[in-house]
Amino acid sequence: MHVPPLLDLSIHRVMSYIFAGTLPPTSYQLDPDMSNRIFEEYCNIFDVKITRRIVKDICALLNVTKVDCSIWGHNRKELIILRNMNLVSLVLGSLTHLGPNKTDSHEPIKLDAMLKYCLNKTTLQQLRHLDLSSTNIKYLDGWVESISKILPSLISFSVRDRQLSPLEFGPICSNFPNLRSLDISDTGLTSLEGISNLPNIEILAIGGLRDLSWQNMIDIFELKKIRVLNLSSKHKFSRINMFERFLLCDKVLPELRSIDLSGTFVEIHLLELLLKTHPTIEQIEILSSSRQYPPEAFHDVQILSCQNLTVSTQLLKDYASLKNFCSIYHVLIWTNKLMDERFDIENEIAIRDWFRAIRETIEKFPISANIHLLGLKCLQQISRLVQAVSINISLYFRKERISKFSLADRHELVNILFAICDVRIDYKECKIEARMIEGVWDILKNKHFLSTTHLNIQRIYENALEYCLIEKAGIIQNVCMKIMKYTFEIMKPEDQKEMFGNLGICRDLVESLNFFYRTKQFKKYQFVLKFIIKMVEYHPENFVKAGGVSIFVRHLIRYSQVESLTMLKALALTGNSEFIKELSSPENVRGFVRYLQKCKPKLNYFTNVNSVSEKTFLVCCILSVIVYSIDEKRFNSIYWKNIVKLLKKVLTTLAEEPGYPCVHLEEVFETYFEKRTMDVKQGPIQDIQCHREEKGACFYC
Repeated sequence: MHVPPLLDLSIHRVMSYIFAGTLPPTSYQLDPDMSNRIFEEYCNIFDVKITRRIVKDICALLNVTKVDCSIWGHNRKELIILRNMNLVSLVLGSLTHLGPNKTDSHEPIKLDAMLKYCLNKTTLQQLRHLDLSSTNIKYLDGWVESISKILPSLISFSVRDRQLSPLEFGPICSNFPNLRSLDISDTGLTSLEGISNLPNIEILAIGGLRDLSWQNMIDIFELKKIRVLNLSSKHKFSRINMFERFLLCDKVLPELRSIDLSGTFVEIHLLELLLKTHPTIEQIEILSSSRQYPPEAFHDVQILSCQNLTVSTQLLKDYASLKNFCSIYHVLIWTNKLMDERFDIENEIAIRDWFRAIRETIEKFPISANIHLLGLKCLQQISRLVQAVSINISLYFRKERISKFSLADRHELVNILFAICDVRIDYKECKIEARMIEGVWDILKNKHFLSTTHLNIQRIYENALEYCLIEKAGIIQNVCMKIMKYTFEIMKPEDQKEMFGNLGICRDLVESLNFFYRTKQFKKYQFVLKFIIKMVEYHPENFVKAGGVSIFVRHLIRYSQVESLTMLKALALTGNSEFIKELSSPENVRGFVRYLQKCKPKLNYFTNVNSVSEKTFLVCCILSVIVYSIDEKRFNSIYWKNIVKLLKKVLTTLAEEPGYPCVHLEEVFETYFEKRTMDVKQGPIQDIQCHREEKGACFYC
């Protein structure tokens, strides 16, 4: 078994216990690696209200050292978590939610005071990495000098996507001499003057600085320890001449091992010039709007540019770890084209690695609609039909595509698909999100995939039912109904019983039935009715609690089904007081009576073999049990006496051939309705049937 998904499952279970307040009491605190994984899961969950109890449990159980809050804004309760952890790495999210009296504020803040408030003394002393790219707020003047005094161990700093002025960049260079990694991409700087004051820099990102001339770039060549140089924009992927400016400097970085030229103008002769002046380079990353790249090995240097699936997978992993949205976006586009051409001839190991890279990318960007949409397009390759001569061959190819994935990968695919659904609650308001949901169900409709061993088909059925309710009509509803049908067919009886033990599922089914009744969609009504029949078989009490009885009675006039009436009759004959109480509610009794009154003129001996007669007979069975069960006072009322007369007339019409009355019918009405001396579990109609040999031969005897 593939271990990571198993570990992810355990992590998810721990978070479920914390959110539900069922975490077993323990004095043990998890190690930093496991704590960081669990806290990363916490950061990716958006639909749970964070309480003080949850915060307390997290602080007691976890020993977090790395926090990435870039995808969610901080609230005051969650600041307690930061204060109770000894961090070495911190990526701050939006700080706009920390205004006075729980309000949003876009006023400049005093950054050093905020850090002192959020972080404990140990963290301030040992923090090695700080990322301010996603705070979405301005800082008061002098913020660089202020934080440099309280963060003595900082060696990695990122302010990408923030507009920096020379008055801010200069102090960064003069106050953090120990920095080894600096990301100032897309900051709008026009000069890097002063960067030579950072002699220990090994990793430098300066992409997206459109107005940076080669004369104002030349200072980076004073940084002799640079191993990794990134000239790619993380914000906008457009071709600019950063690479040409770099070459115009006509200087050398003696330790340069890797350079990212994505989104820049790259030509073969320029690459040759770069390698001539920098023989130490081992790897070059090149992404552009064109797919004309140099070979994978160019002068013994590895070129990463989506030439094949293995390289594309590596790029996805690299850019996902850097959260480089723009590069990931383009890698996904090209990877989809590549897989469209080569999926069926790629080896299984490469495809599985590619799938896991897609999954990790989606997890790294849990709320990015564009990344999710492109990721889904790639994953749809799994279930896409191949053009083939015959249907059988086509199905064979589809099965082969699924079979290239391990069981663990298929289970993980379900998790990632529903994770996408969970953050797209309002997908109907956005065309991109609506296309994503269609993509999810397009993958899930594959029968070979659904037949995977131990796949959680119950979860798939429940989600398909939920989307049937949401959609009301359209492509997604039709696909979900097909998925419901197939998953239910392959579901074990014990799993069906367990599923219908969930009252929420029962309510959703009854609600679906009622919707199809109101919209006059008879075929879909019958489709849902089959599931409800099974529900009543396994858990009749949930059917009653879900309001199924009153729904069925209201549907009698237009959609009276023999199956539904048979179920109501079975409920009545159980003798269960709760069931009979529900059946005998005033509204339901009126429904039964109205149905009999409507059908009575249509009945005669010569037509009582048709469905109208059969359904009328079933209603009489149900109503007779109700009549018997009411108290003496109500039974003697004019209203109930009239009901008994109606019952007798209808049953007489159904049971007697003209000129040959059923003698036992009179006896039954006398003992059952007037004296009420018969056993309620049997009922008058059943008594007639039991005496068919002794008392006559009417139709229902």
